[in-house]
Amino acid sequence: MSVRRLILVNAVLAFLIAAHLYENVIQAGHWPFCSYPMYAELETERSITIVRVFGVRHDGSETAVHRNEFIHPFDQARLADGMENAHFDRSSGVVALNDVLERYERRRIEREHDGPALVRLRLYRLTHQLEPLAGNADTPEKRELLAESDPLTKSDRFE
Repeated sequence: MSVRRLILVNAVLAFLIAAHLYENVIQAGHWPFCSYPMYAELETERSITIVRVFGVRHDGSETAVHRNEFIHPFDQARLADGMENAHFDRSSGVVALNDVLERYERRRIEREHDGPALVRLRLYRLTHQLEPLAGNADTPEKRELLAESDPLTKSDRFE
């Protein structure tokens, strides 16, 4: 290996080590030198809490609204994050749910998805005990209603 190449390799290695040390000291989280705090802690809790949107059908039964085509342009993670942030202000949580319901129904009528007709949405905080293979995924131990959309009336429908 030439001296020039050896100096270059050592300079690159020194830069990478210095950048990682700097990021660990200031805890700023600049990619790719951050410590990835999401994965840096050991989880000791045996439960998980999530926020989930459920649709209410005409007969009053509820169904999870989680498939990406139902909530487009969101996906489940982004919708849950947005709703969790919005529910802290009850009125903005209702406005956000109303918007998701209107978009869901418009896309259903335009046949962009095959979901059931809904009259309202409910936002729940669900707590599940962790089990192997997620055998209890459909049966949370705790279910707390956070917000509920206004009901769609016949004049609100896009049919």
